[in-house]
Amino acid sequence: MTQVTLMLPEAVAREAEAAGLLRPEALEKLLRAEIRRRGDRPLAPDTDCPASVPQMARAWQTVSRPLPEDDSLLSVDPDDYPFL
Repeated sequence: MTQVTLMLPEAVAREAEAAGLLRPEALEKLLRAEIRRRGDRPLAPDTDCPASVPQMARAWQTVSRPLPEDDSLLSVDPDDYPFL
């Protein structure tokens, strides 16, 4: 067995103690559940998760400008795109 010391705000510690969450069995159960939950995820950012695609699309719509209807307004000069 390994002994672990937790540093918690007083209010959280009181609530956790009252709920029985600071007992070794309860902490083990909580930690095992979290380990299993995280084990199902890839180590890469959420962009690898298909569920995040709609969120990314909404974020892109929030920060991007709408494309002009007339694509002649788009430049074909490579110097206009310094990051490519």
